[in-house]
Amino acid sequence: AMPAFRLPAGACHALLMAAVYLLTARTFGRPKLALAAVALGLTIPAMTAPSVVMTIDGPLLAAWAWACVFAQQAVVGGKLRHWVLAGLVTAVGILAKYTMVLFPACVGLYLLADRDRRADLARPG
Repeated sequence: AMPAFRLPAGACHALLMAAVYLLTARTFGRPKLALAAVALGLTIPAMTAPSVVMTIDGPLLAAWAWACVFAQQAVVGGKLRHWVLAGLVTAVGILAKYTMVLFPACVGLYLLADRDRRADLARPG
């Protein structure tokens, strides 16, 4: 019974750390910095505790991180498929915890606040 309880928690944590790595590497273009970000993330209790015990926070953190990855790709690359992926991951995150419903609002506020990105609000996605 314990592996069935802890395996999803570990999987969510691995997904979270993979997203942290990708987001950092793509944002700064430095793989060593991305590894440092993951190493730092492994020392933060709020990020490591959900890897041991399955709670609603593990899937929420993983979904939020992957939504960030896809939203960043959508904003930088402008491809509709990245917006769709961000939306799908957000929907999965909402199934884990309703707090995920704030993610689209955060992205919208970012696009409104950044003068260079306001035009993105008129594009598909």
